[in-house]
Amino acid sequence: MVTNDEELQGKWYIKKTTSHKPQKCGGGIIIKAEIEEIRVCTNRTCRKQGSIQTLQTLSAIAPPNVTINSCACLGRCGSGPNLIALPNANPVIVGHCGTAARAAQIMVRLLLCDHNDDDAARLSLEALALSKTAQSELDQSNFSQAELLLSQAIDLKPFGGIHILHKDRSRARLALGNYSGALEDAREALKFAPQYTEPVKSKFPGLLGNR
Repeated sequence: MVTNDEELQGKWYIKKTTSHKPQKCGGGIIIKAEIEEIRVCTNRTCRKQGSIQTLQTLSAIAPPNVTINSCACLGRCGSGPNLIALPNANPVIVGHCGTAARAAQIMVRLLLCDHNDDDAARLSLEALALSKTAQSELDQSNFSQAELLLSQAIDLKPFGGIHILHKDRSRARLALGNYSGALEDAREALKFAPQYTEPVKSKFPGLLGNR
């Protein structure tokens, strides 16, 4: 059964199921485990309505257990950008998701259990803005400023993307010669996202050799 966004006006978009246990994420936030993937239509009409920005935003703020991908037309041209949340047992299609704020709100309501929607969305967008600025500082080798910005983002305790923040702060700390701090952040990134093992090791060869 496909649920459309007209039915998504309540506090939660998907009912909890007894077959999926919620998972803990950063900051003590509980993530509903039944959502495994979100696909964003990047076909021509949705692309014109801003689906690329939606895809980028969701990719940056998603918790590590949720995969974000692009997809072809979802059959609702004109009401986009459209996205679909899976698994297939109870997919949810959501439309009119063309801004970063809307993308964050949708992500929160799809994924979070027992948490304030507006606060979680706002904090995630604030952390994302800090992360983007930190990336610019990293590109310019301003590692001290990047570390400060990433620390501020981590302190916000966003519900997703925390593994990326720790990975990037590990990079900044490594460049600053703070090896113990870099190792701590690398381990935090791997704690939240074990699939990051190879990317982290490639950026920090030998750093995790004794794990």
